[in-house]
Amino acid sequence: MADDDKLPLTTLRGDQLWVEGDKEPFVRKPERTIYLNVSQLAVHHGFPCGTEGGETARSEVIQGTATLENLDTFAVVGIDFDPKVPIKFHLRPIAPENEEKFETDRRVMIGYFAHDWEYEQTEQFWVQVYLSQPMYDDVLAVVRHGHVASLRVGLDSTMWVRDFTDHMGTGKRRWYLAPTAGKRSRSPSLERAKLSLFSMDERFGIHPPPVDEDADEKGVPAVVLPAQLYQLLQVLILIGVVTAGLMWWRR
Repeated sequence: MADDDKLPLTTLRGDQLWVEGDKEPFVRKPERTIYLNVSQLAVHHGFPCGTEGGETARSEVIQGTATLENLDTFAVVGIDFDPKVPIKFHLRPIAPENEEKFETDRRVMIGYFAHDWEYEQTEQFWVQVYLSQPMYDDVLAVVRHGHVASLRVGLDSTMWVRDFTDHMGTGKRRWYLAPTAGKRSRSPSLERAKLSLFSMDERFGIHPPPVDEDADEKGVPAVVLPAQLYQLLQVLILIGVVTAGLMWWRR
């Protein structure tokens, strides 16, 4: 690994984190809540090999793409900020036998993957949340049947922030991941958080795809045909039900 790939050296001075070549420190403010909206939900299936006798166990993970509310952003100390870097979301269950061992403040992890062309790894932040098995099964069921389009998640965290930024008021905040102090590393350390909010809006029936409200501003006409097709489908279904009822009555 070339030294150019590594993050700058960091040093702890009291409760301040100083970065090599930087003039302002980073600090951990009192615990605050970071809100995420998770969309593009999908269920990923895997069959990891077991450790005994080559057995396999099927695993299911709910995945999605997250955005931070209030124009908040994630960043890495020592790397130029890029708002286009995606945030991948992973939701996993906790096996019942591990429920008591899984501490509350260890049920959320926040990390970062740098771009690696050799392993075809794209640059991304990631958030991994663990739920108890019963809760996870409920979420899995509604996601699998398409009854939930998005999730809202709240994370209580003490991620690094700039000392000179007012993070106690309103407005956007930038939350930083940083490497372990005193060590050169290519990747920042993981951050852990507490799950303070997990909500979803369950929906039923036929739902047309969302329309891009900014389409006109982009010079692209808004697409309304799919919604009309859904309405036509509902009418045809109603006609079919009425016809079937009449045929049964005539018998």
